[in-house]
Amino acid sequence: HVVDDATLVVHTGSVSFAEEKPALLVANRATLDARFPEYTELIEAFVASSEMAIVRARVAETFARMGTTPILPRVLHVIDESADEPVLLNDLVDQVSDRYESLVLRIATTGPSTLLTLTRGATGEELDRVRLSSDAATNARHATDHDAVGGLIAHHAIEVVHAHHRPAAFDLLAIAVGERVPVIASLAHDDTTLDDQTTDVTSNVDALVVERALAEAVRLQSPILDRTVSVVPEPSDVGAWYAQLCDEVRRGRRALPRR
Repeated sequence: HVVDDATLVVHTGSVSFAEEKPALLVANRATLDARFPEYTELIEAFVASSEMAIVRARVAETFARMGTTPILPRVLHVIDESADEPVLLNDLVDQVSDRYESLVLRIATTGPSTLLTLTRGATGEELDRVRLSSDAATNARHATDHDAVGGLIAHHAIEVVHAHHRPAAFDLLAIAVGERVPVIASLAHDDTTLDDQTTDVTSNVDALVVERALAEAVRLQSPILDRTVSVVPEPSDVGAWYAQLCDEVRRGRRALPRR
């Protein structure tokens, strides 16, 4: 069995077997208990587990919000604290607020550890905080099922990851790909890093956001990226452009299901 707290399944009970169901339940449960006497204990432990308690709490919170707040797809903006704040970040959060809920993951590396702080883009409310040791950050390059970064993406139901920087502590883009989440990446303004960046992100991005001055250089240096390049419009048009970009990468999202 798989628990998926991001999908609502409407189930009409007792239709398949109708009046036969009670007798079938008694007979088949006896067979199940005879073959697998540990079944009941395992199920009870599973239902009572802390993991399921978290799932129930999140589902209850979601249903409580549904009456007053629209449930919007989430885009995760990833910021490296050692770099400059992205110029468009506030515009993107504000201008797509009716189409997308924006979360911001700030990454700060100090000494041997890396701190990940997740906040709501609109209010700055802190939602999660994870500290990675240098070893954990290195291991996160492999995007295992239990790594902290992939866990944040899965736990907070992220549907699009937008990497405004490439944090050195771990391979964020590869982790997002491992979670089957589409990725938008922004190139830095400094075109001296263009070669490294275009080589780095070619295999992992669904869309590459560049300013108009860099667009032609990217296309010339790396023709394979041409299909993914999206040029930033004038500030007044940013909202519609960005919402459409997120829609497009979600429609073309990777075929395999997320964990």
